[in-house]
Amino acid sequence: MNRRGDFWDNTLALILAAFGIALLVYAGVKLYETNTTKAGSSVIDALEARIDALETGTDRYMIRGAKGWYLAGWGISGSTDERPEKCYFKSCICIFQLKSPAELQQTGRARDACQQGGLVRFFNEEHVEVVSERSYDGRLSALPGIQLNSQLMEFNIDKKKGVLRVSVYIPDEFITPRGDIKK
Repeated sequence: MNRRGDFWDNTLALILAAFGIALLVYAGVKLYETNTTKAGSSVIDALEARIDALETGTDRYMIRGAKGWYLAGWGISGSTDERPEKCYFKSCICIFQLKSPAELQQTGRARDACQQGGLVRFFNEEHVEVVSERSYDGRLSALPGIQLNSQLMEFNIDKKKGVLRVSVYIPDEFITPRGDIKK
């Protein structure tokens, strides 16, 4: 009986099985990343088309959000230290992913996330502002950036000479005690 031959036959089968499993895992991860990127891309593309179609004035537009994605914007008139290098020569709006909503409020975190893996669209307006408007005790406050969810979201686009403002109003009933958007 040749046991040495059996060992090599089994080893080769194990190596091929491990390689096949690794290939399936890699393909699954790539497919997930592609679908996730498409979700973010569809939001920024729809927003860009609506902004470009608006000459001046105000417009409201419903867009299905992409859970786990965030929007932020930088004007060309702002400090070069505060905006991503991608937006060095033009004003921009960027969609990117963060691990938690709290990161959006950390100084420079949105800029870094945009630079590393964000999808950017450029605009000619000198000032760009992207904010979440929330009412708290009857007062309206605006926080920089917009946390997207997977539902339809009403975007307010205000375009005036040299100024572009994109905002989303989030009523109190959609805010958790921690300040996150309810699912």
